[in-house]
Amino acid sequence: MPRTYQRNTNRQSWSQESIEGAIEEVLSGRMGYLKAAKSFTVPQSTLEDRVKKVRSNQLTSKQAASKGGLGLCTTVFSEQQERELVYHILPLES
Repeated sequence: MPRTYQRNTNRQSWSQESIEGAIEEVLSGRMGYLKAAKSFTVPQSTLEDRVKKVRSNQLTSKQAASKGGLGLCTTVFSEQQERELVYHILPLES
């Protein structure tokens, strides 16, 4: 069964709406990086990286604002697939 994950850090704790707003303000030219980062409470370096990716057409502004995961580990199976796998393996184990 899937484990319940307890977060141990406050990294990437800003909301998606705040990073979206900051990206849009910088792209429209109404604010600079520093002012947008302070008014939307997001890290300036993160804002610069995401705006750079949008300007180089690697990502859209919605994709750049979406929250990425922390660390190297990503889930491979969905919860339903994992449950099916468990129900298949348990009889084989016995």
